[in-house]
Amino acid sequence: MNGVKEEVVPLRIKILTLFSFLSLFFLFSLRLEIRLIAYSFLIFSFISLLLSEEKERKEREKKEESLAKLEHLYNDLDEQAKLIVQTDLKLSKAEEQLNKRISGLFILQDIGRIISDTKNFFDPSTQKFNLEYSVNKISETITGALVERLKFEKSAFFLADKETYKITYCAGEGYTPREQERINDEKTLTSFLEEKEVKKVFTKRSPTLAKDISSFPSKSEEKIASFFNVSSFAIVPIIVQEDAAGSIFVGNGLYYDKIDEQDLEFLSILSEQTAVAVGNIYLYQETINALDANPLTKLPGNISINERLRNCIEKDSPFAVCYVDIDEFKAFNDRYGFEAGDKAICQTADILTNAVKSRGNPQDFVGHIGGDDFILVTTPDKVEHLCEEIIRNFDHCAPSLYTSQDREKGYIISKDRQGRIRKFSLMTISIAVISNTYKKIVHVAQISELGAELKEYAKSLKGSVWVKDKRNGEKHLTD
Repeated sequence: MNGVKEEVVPLRIKILTLFSFLSLFFLFSLRLEIRLIAYSFLIFSFISLLLSEEKERKEREKKEESLAKLEHLYNDLDEQAKLIVQTDLKLSKAEEQLNKRISGLFILQDIGRIISDTKNFFDPSTQKFNLEYSVNKISETITGALVERLKFEKSAFFLADKETYKITYCAGEGYTPREQERINDEKTLTSFLEEKEVKKVFTKRSPTLAKDISSFPSKSEEKIASFFNVSSFAIVPIIVQEDAAGSIFVGNGLYYDKIDEQDLEFLSILSEQTAVAVGNIYLYQETINALDANPLTKLPGNISINERLRNCIEKDSPFAVCYVDIDEFKAFNDRYGFEAGDKAICQTADILTNAVKSRGNPQDFVGHIGGDDFILVTTPDKVEHLCEEIIRNFDHCAPSLYTSQDREKGYIISKDRQGRIRKFSLMTISIAVISNTYKKIVHVAQISELGAELKEYAKSLKGSVWVKDKRNGEKHLTD
């Protein structure tokens, strides 16, 4: 509170002033002796006032001098204190940064040890290698450690298809329920990630650091910050065999807790560790595929096929299995020889894989059961377009495998399985589709049994056809 300071009058001044007034009063007395005494008191009071004033002046000067010395000492001490505090803060900050760096490096070393452990490649429920399980395990380990141990507010892990560059969200940590709901919404997330500016950031080979989104951000940085609800963020690429296989995202929402160059350094180290782990997983998968692949078409064989079907059943999400068979293939193979037969099989394999690329999902699967039998795993919504594309391309290409004479006749002469010579039409293709849309599928054998039954029905029909099983405990087939 501010105010005027009242000056305190010393007691002796008050007494002397009182004596002076009394002396002035007695000066008007008629008696001489009283007037003399009054004069004496008046002189005494005057001299005492002068002496008192001098004493007050000296005391005041002494106090002012002492106060000046104290102020000087205080100022000196304050400057020293400031210097001490500033020095202490600098040392504390340097020590904190050093401790943070050492701690961060230890954490990164621990994360690297965990994600590089080949035990994480195997699903504990089956004790078998599982690509999806391995990727999920690594992504969850990394995103969890970034938030819980390295103290970032939010994190996310993405993989990118090396051919289509389609970005897939694998795991994330630190989001509110509403934010996580938005990220889990496939339509919303895909729309965001496929935006030109955003996709470029998530698939480029160099890191991105947005230290302060409020300070002139680029259009892509603004969109990313808005989607993840952060004020600063960093994205580092995961480079596997010189390709951008994915990216790691971290972000902070607090304006006073910015992501800086040291954070980016840690993230770059982590991305290198992740690249090695992801590269090992892909290499392991390629090795398994090479051992399991059909030697003619190089498509995955029965081990991979059964593994894929088991995964579909365990997920219990909508799936469709297309059994593909070439009609009249044996007659063609007997008539034209094994080399021509191999060409027909390879051509069919190419038709299937190309159809999946143009009409299917990125995660769709094509396998070679053996001989002229193939399998395609997709989602129910893609079945019709895929089957029509396969039939159209097969009917267009298959006649070219025959001589012009046989094409004109529309048939060939060959032996059947009983050794009888008869006419066989040109090759066509039959596709039997089994899905869990109309009935619950609980094991792989169930798919095989339904597929064999439905394929037999499809082959009984004329020409290239595809049929799907719409039964739900009822005994009828629908084409």
